[in-house]
Amino acid sequence: MSASVWKSFVTFGSREEEHWRSKKWQNVFLTSERKIITLVSKIMTDSPRVKRKTESPAEYDVEARMLVLMQWFTKGKNDWKQLEEATGIKSVKWRHFQAGVIRASIDMFESLCKRFPEHAFWLSTGLADYEAGHTAPQVNVAFPGSFGTFFPSETSYSSEYFRICLSALDTVAKALPAYFTKGRADGSPISKAEFVYQFHDHIRCSLGLTASEVTTALGPARQQELAERVFSARKYHIEAMLERLREIGYVDKLIDEQREREREIMEEIAKEESEKRRRDAK
Repeated sequence: MSASVWKSFVTFGSREEEHWRSKKWQNVFLTSERKIITLVSKIMTDSPRVKRKTESPAEYDVEARMLVLMQWFTKGKNDWKQLEEATGIKSVKWRHFQAGVIRASIDMFESLCKRFPEHAFWLSTGLADYEAGHTAPQVNVAFPGSFGTFFPSETSYSSEYFRICLSALDTVAKALPAYFTKGRADGSPISKAEFVYQFHDHIRCSLGLTASEVTTALGPARQQELAERVFSARKYHIEAMLERLREIGYVDKLIDEQREREREIMEEIAKEESEKRRRDAK
């Protein structure tokens, strides 16, 4: 701020006194301003609510696979709104997770598993089982890989079967707590801990679609409707698995080739290890 502006705060006294006062107040205001800036900066730095992006060490864990799946689904465009519409999780959470501001939550992980059930096994373990319909979003992250032989073609039948099973499970999982609550004297809702305890070994309660408690909780008509949908989808899922094997050609020959390729890989690994030891010994 210019000296003329500061002088406007002082309207009395001699020229020397006026100059002294203007300098004094200028120093007071500048000192206060610096103190305020320092204080705000310290609050922003120390506040637990203000989180900074931190680079995590490279690790192929669940969060890394979630990021791979997000990248694949949005085609690398970081379309957080698209992810929100697909999962029901707010776009800001996906954006902050991708930026490293927050860790992935259980809800975020579960939402991806339910939206992409064909990738859920890979997402949680890092493994793929294409013959059984458990695929990776991209073959270059499908472990243990094809070993140079094949990757069965993907079909929608397995994915549809998984989705129908998830829908049926959601129906059963909502009906059972309501059923258990009816048996309580006070009519209070059953807690999560109490619900989980129902599946203790000695109680023998079951979530299975044909279990007697599920029949009672759903009613025979609803249970039959769900069972028919699941069984119908399962039929196509199994046929798709068999078809994936048939398209390979001669399964027995394939198994022999696979074993031979595995033997070659082990020999190559042993050879490299032997050469490494020989080099280290020199």
